[in-house]
Amino acid sequence: MNKAYKYRLILTDEEKKRLDTCFAVSRKQWNMALAHWNELGKDVSIGDKVKICGKFITQYKSTVEGAWMFEAPSRAKAYVILDLKAAFVKYYAAIKNGDVARKQAKYKAHCELTGKVWKQKIHDSAYKPKFKSWSDEQSFRVDEDGGAVVNLSNGDVFLSKRSTPFRFKVKPTDKIFDNPIKKFCAFTFSRTKTGRYYLSIGIDTDETIVERETKSVVGLDFGAKTMAQVAGYKVDLRDFSRLDFQIKKLQLKAASKFEANGKERTKNYLKLQDRIRRLNERKANIRKHETHLLTNAITSSFDFVAIEDLNLKGMTGKAKPKEDGGRNNKAQKAGLNRSLLNNNGFEIKRQLKYKMEWNGGKYQEIGRYFPSSKLCSVCGEKHISLELKDRYWNCASCGTTHDRDFNAEINIALEGLSVAGVNTPLKKCLSDVVTQEEGNKTTKLQFILSSKPLSESTIGDKRLLPQVLARSDFFNRLKNTTLRIQT
Repeated sequence: MNKAYKYRLILTDEEKKRLDTCFAVSRKQWNMALAHWNELGKDVSIGDKVKICGKFITQYKSTVEGAWMFEAPSRAKAYVILDLKAAFVKYYAAIKNGDVARKQAKYKAHCELTGKVWKQKIHDSAYKPKFKSWSDEQSFRVDEDGGAVVNLSNGDVFLSKRSTPFRFKVKPTDKIFDNPIKKFCAFTFSRTKTGRYYLSIGIDTDETIVERETKSVVGLDFGAKTMAQVAGYKVDLRDFSRLDFQIKKLQLKAASKFEANGKERTKNYLKLQDRIRRLNERKANIRKHETHLLTNAITSSFDFVAIEDLNLKGMTGKAKPKEDGGRNNKAQKAGLNRSLLNNNGFEIKRQLKYKMEWNGGKYQEIGRYFPSSKLCSVCGEKHISLELKDRYWNCASCGTTHDRDFNAEINIALEGLSVAGVNTPLKKCLSDVVTQEEGNKTTKLQFILSSKPLSESTIGDKRLLPQVLARSDFFNRLKNTTLRIQT
């Protein structure tokens, strides 16, 4: 099993210059190989292009102009060529699958409606590998075969056997020490746009995965206002309104300064841009951290996770212009898109998938068009007329009052068990109607996930006790974090 752990590098000014030189070499090699690749004809195969581009860079290094490339590890060039090959394989697959043609046709139709000029090159660039700039995020990779060595106990990493080490902060309690390391795969050095340096250590472990018995089940329903409905709680990210206000204020200030100086990038303008980048990076780091908190709590507390397969790309598309020229609610659609993208749905799915695999649990995606919100989780009746604005609704068949998100979570959990074909007595327990409270019929799962005190005597069925303990463990893992939790 392959894993990677990322650390912040602690560098002096001289060490930063050494890494910046390596980044410049890797970026130059990428741009040269990409330009040479584009010059080669379609008759040349991918394998031959890889060899030709590799020889082209090697020949350039032997010249006077390319002598400075020897300051970077020689192994970094091999990874540049491999990454370029992978990028073009992905691009050719997009052409073969028709993704490029569909995107061009979609934009062409949009240009006809809005009167814009049709430019084909814009949509090829969405999939085609691009040239790298010094202002982008920088990175290069090395491995042990190229002479790179890492010392985890001291927090040292060497680019080669004769070089001085770079330092990174490591603790004896870090998770990397919990793995039986077979070998180190690769070391990736990176620099963000704000000038922070990181090291990603890839390892190959001999860890054996023990499959867990399905005793506790949870469904995850993504929301627009809140990040997710899970285990009976509405979980949301930290409020970003203050950070968004600061970013917007600085952007307006930078724009006015840019116009006042005759559209010239002065030093004060560049300083403002640095401040904006730092705030955006802080926001991204908070979102990333809290997403890991949520997914760690879910995978550690539950044995089976069911999740929706949402088309986030389609849901966050631009508002289509109306043919009659009427209002298309562009501002409202932009706000909805912003909310959906801030909730980090794709990243939650990605993390849950590999973390459940690591922990021996089961992960299941249900159908994209499964009506999780419209189905009654008690009797199975479908409420066809349900609209997006209806947050609570009454079932006409059994009279149950449903919370829209809570009902969707139960249906997702039950559908996930059906799709996965998991043989567990828990599935029938969750779907049985057992109690009547305040005139509304509820399932056992609804009763368990309610905000009332829970005990073994209250549940009645001991097979559901692990479900209660898992929910309690999930809440305890998140209650002292910056995530906002509502019952």
